[in-house]
Amino acid sequence: MAQAIEKLTKTIGEKDMQIALLINSLTYSKLYTKKFDNLRMPTKYQPPKFLQFNGIVLAPMSITS
Repeated sequence: MAQAIEKLTKTIGEKDMQIALLINSLTYSKLYTKKFDNLRMPTKYQPPKFLQFNGIVLAPMSITS
């Protein structure tokens, strides 16, 4: 019985190592070409500042007011 438990423990350890190696071998790849990484932004460009929800619901605003 002890030998069976030892063998199972060893097998689980080996499988854990295989899973860890597999996870480490996976790499992230971008879904676009490097051309977009090299684009220059215009001088004085500032990215848009989108409104972020702060937990308070604002009343709808009318375009005419």
